[in-house]
Amino acid sequence: MEPAPTLRFVARAGAALGPALAPIIRSIWASAGPAPVPEERVLPDGGGALLLNLGPALRTGVGPSDEAWGTGAALISGAQRTWAAVRYPMGARHEQVGVLFWAGGLAALCPEAEGLTEAARLGPLVGMGPAQPLMDGLAERLADLPGLGARVELMAQVLTAALVTNGTAGRAPLGAQVMALCAAAPGASAGELAARSGWSAQHLNRRLRAEGGLSVKGLQRVVRMQAALRALRGAETVGAVGSALRYADQAHFAHELREMTGLSAGALQRLAAPAADRVLSLHAEVQILQGQGGLGP
Repeated sequence: MEPAPTLRFVARAGAALGPALAPIIRSIWASAGPAPVPEERVLPDGGGALLLNLGPALRTGVGPSDEAWGTGAALISGAQRTWAAVRYPMGARHEQVGVLFWAGGLAALCPEAEGLTEAARLGPLVGMGPAQPLMDGLAERLADLPGLGARVELMAQVLTAALVTNGTAGRAPLGAQVMALCAAAPGASAGELAARSGWSAQHLNRRLRAEGGLSVKGLQRVVRMQAALRALRGAETVGAVGSALRYADQAHFAHELREMTGLSAGALQRLAAPAADRVLSLHAEVQILQGQGGLGP
């Protein structure tokens, strides 16, 4: 009896991306195989994403919203304020190529990134500025390649050429720098973090939003939620986690968790496996599995 097919996944991240991409892009990945779960829930991480669906049509949406994601269509998303989802019908195929950007990095590729914070954009791969001709027909070119490694390599080559054409290759986005400040100084106010950047809070927030990203407070919110998810994997009580992370009270902590994950703190703690930092793979009984390297779509 032949073994059941499984989802195959290849990713490239960090220094392996090269100096043109690594300051801007967190990872490039490709997948192929049966969808292992009915829903992948994507949590806010401060960054943006570009996903290409090479398989059959799926459903996607921010929060509980739901729209069709057709074969060959691109999903381009700025930094989300709440969770989003990709939903797989029974027997659906998971065949995608994705790019995850550091905070603010999407604007380096897509000058139209501003305004993508509230909702993702589905459809043709457009809005790439001078690099647009390099992106035309990309889904078809990727689909013609049989190997996942070859798809990741082609995507890396195209992105490098696109960033060079746009004049943004190798430039660390402001959002990533501010998010690092947020993580290094979790108790600092938004005004204090702005002062460390050398700009006024108003000017800094205007520049962050021009990258299609979040304000300083928005980035602080994401960093604190990521810390909360990590803490909830341990033995600490929900109350202790909320207090340690300086949420105003238990009700505030509960509201933030539900707003950003769609689940309660208790539900997150009761799950059988730890949550990945970015993707919750939800079974029908709402069980979270840790994705490969935390780099899933």
